[in-house]
Amino acid sequence: MPEGVMKMDKWVITLCLDEDESIEQRFAQAIKYGSAYYGGDVWVVSEVDATGVLGNQLTQLLNKTPFTYVTTSDLLNIIEEDGQIFDMEATLKKEDHAIFQAQVLDGHLIDVLGTGPLEPSPLLGKYKPNDVSLFVW
Repeated sequence: MPEGVMKMDKWVITLCLDEDESIEQRFAQAIKYGSAYYGGDVWVVSEVDATGVLGNQLTQLLNKTPFTYVTTSDLLNIIEEDGQIFDMEATLKKEDHAIFQAQVLDGHLIDVLGTGPLEPSPLLGKYKPNDVSLFVW
């Protein structure tokens, strides 16, 4: 991650899904991008509505607590299991500041928020820029 990333601009993109892609496949790609570029391995998950054994367990946990910490590998296991992600918000933080966030909204939209330069990567695939002022983070 570039030095001084806390002082850099923020950006937001909305991922575009191809007909043959699932929301879970694209969300997993966004998580892999965040982990690879920002170097984080522990995510703050603050919202979940998911099916599957692991997804349901995480949903039940977050019904009782405002957030939990999940490693990248555990988060990918939840996303890639046989089930569906309807809503999820996962954030990487550095020194208590959000540096990267991926959100699934209503089971069909993925927004990705980041700091610093938006580095091109095949992990992100096709996307549209979004207005940062529409997002509180």
